[in-house]
Amino acid sequence: MKTPTTPDPSQHLIASKHRIELLVEAVTDYAIFMLDPKGFVETWNPGAQRSKGYTASEIIGKHFSVFYPPEDIATGKPGRELKQAIEVGRFEEEGWRIRKDGSRFWANVVITPVYNESRVLQGFAKVTRDFTERRKADLTLRQSEERFRLLVQAVKDYAIFMLDPKGNVVSWNEGAQRAKGYLASEIVGQNFSKFYTPEDIASGVPEELIRQATERGRIEIEGWRIRKDGTRFWADVILTAVRDEAGTLIGFAKVTRDMTERRQNEEVLRTKQTEINQLQKMEALGRLAGGIAHDFNNLLAGIVGCAEAIGPAFTNDNPAQEDVVAIQKACERGRQLIQQLMAFSRRQVAAPKIIHLNDVIQGMTQLLQRAVGSAVQIATELDPHLSAIRMDASQVEQILMNLALNARDAMPIGGRLTIKTANTWLDETSAVDGLPDRPCKTVELIVQDTGTGMSKDVLAKIFEPFYTTKEPAKGTGLGLSTVYGIIQQNKGGISVYSVPAIGTTFKIFLPVQGPLPGGPSPESEKSAETSAMRGAELLLVVEDDPLVLRNTVRALHQKGYSVLSATNADEAVESFRKARGKIRLLLTDIMMPGKNGKELADQLVAEDPTLKVLFMSGFPAEIIADHGIIQESVSLLEKPFNSISLAMKIREVLDS
Repeated sequence: MKTPTTPDPSQHLIASKHRIELLVEAVTDYAIFMLDPKGFVETWNPGAQRSKGYTASEIIGKHFSVFYPPEDIATGKPGRELKQAIEVGRFEEEGWRIRKDGSRFWANVVITPVYNESRVLQGFAKVTRDFTERRKADLTLRQSEERFRLLVQAVKDYAIFMLDPKGNVVSWNEGAQRAKGYLASEIVGQNFSKFYTPEDIASGVPEELIRQATERGRIEIEGWRIRKDGTRFWADVILTAVRDEAGTLIGFAKVTRDMTERRQNEEVLRTKQTEINQLQKMEALGRLAGGIAHDFNNLLAGIVGCAEAIGPAFTNDNPAQEDVVAIQKACERGRQLIQQLMAFSRRQVAAPKIIHLNDVIQGMTQLLQRAVGSAVQIATELDPHLSAIRMDASQVEQILMNLALNARDAMPIGGRLTIKTANTWLDETSAVDGLPDRPCKTVELIVQDTGTGMSKDVLAKIFEPFYTTKEPAKGTGLGLSTVYGIIQQNKGGISVYSVPAIGTTFKIFLPVQGPLPGGPSPESEKSAETSAMRGAELLLVVEDDPLVLRNTVRALHQKGYSVLSATNADEAVESFRKARGKIRLLLTDIMMPGKNGKELADQLVAEDPTLKVLFMSGFPAEIIADHGIIQESVSLLEKPFNSISLAMKIREVLDS
């Protein structure tokens, strides 16, 4: 068994010294090196080489003043630092130092004197760390704090101030003075509850906000606040708890902004958004109505043609004759319904011209009286100096009839319906829905009843399609929607006033146009209609609906025309070329599979510039215009049409 040996103290000291050297050599973030008593470098670690740029062979034996900038060397600073380290036992500072390449860095320096066991100075231990980035960060922070202080003082749109833990004001910026009206000398030291309304103070709102901010750290609310002069303003308030590094509450930061104008604007915006939503909804339903109108018009065109064809086969005493008449009446009702849908959607194919509104009203008065019944008295007050408007007279009639029937239903036991006209000037402040071009001179149409009136809720929905307060089967809900659509189509405006149990007033405003032009006499129009019934030219009819094509060809044959037919553009081109220039007019549907009617017409007119073209379509004019097909100079025959309107339009185009 071996006897344990006693450790050699000298070996232990050597091992300890070796570990310290390894530790120093491993440090790269700190420059750790030794100086002799006169300040010459004796040791050098990797951290020193990394921060100062010198290798050990380049710096050992040189005086440490090489690391100092010229201005420090000139004042003897390196020597003073060593002297202070000896006198105090340690020297520490931050300052500029110089790298080997001449660049400067901000250093944290610690110099410690080193003594032996006999307290004889052996030299100095010097530890240096590059604090350049930290100094930049500190400088940036100080600059930021100063800028923030100046910013807070300069801000005028926000009240930014501090409260102590009890809610007393301890600071006050210019924005706070502007928003609340108090000078700093008047409010500092006062409790912030002075800014709250009496009802908020009575219910403990200020104290509750302090409690919530303390618990949650931050709260944001909006509400009424009081200025020094007693006036109220709508404020957005942020209250943030401020704590020190130990987490102790030292007060609250309070930011307040006057949002009164924004609140008012938001109210206006909400109102406008409601109007926009209504317009978008009506626009979407209008497009749907336009599509339905096209399909239904094609269907009606076929029915109308068949009814016309079979009508002469039955005598007046034949029971089937009544069925034919019923079919024709049903088609007419269907056509009127489609007109309502298309007017609502602002896609009705109208024929506007310069008219006098008074003339249309006078011509409609007897019809309106029959429509509303004897219990309702109709009165007119028409301005004899009324300006002219540009509009389709049938649309005016439709407006009058719909409003009259609406008034009749609002006066179940009778009443008075008054129709007035006047010249009116409207500016931008006028409460009128529509009329994009204002200020402007308008013709005003007023339709006023003494009926049951409407509530605000009902009044807000009256122009919505299919909305009605009537009993089932008593109305479609399209009447007022149609009125609205017609007015919008003609760039007009409308406003409605109604008081329950008093009555309702519709005011319609239409842009003024020039004077009435001269026109043909009734006799000349009748003569033109008679001469337009027949013809002998060769026509080319193109229609992809077989029933509409058959009925159209048959109607033209009955009027004396020679007719070639085709179901698509390719067939039409083939027939056109075989006819060798004999075709005088192309009658074509517009929207067809493959090549559309406009493309077909362009091709054939290019081959024969003398060819006349007449388009027919069940699509509304605006939808067709979206495809770049219809312009003002293009002739269009609206479906459904009967044989007379077809023949007249054919003759009109051929003779133009």
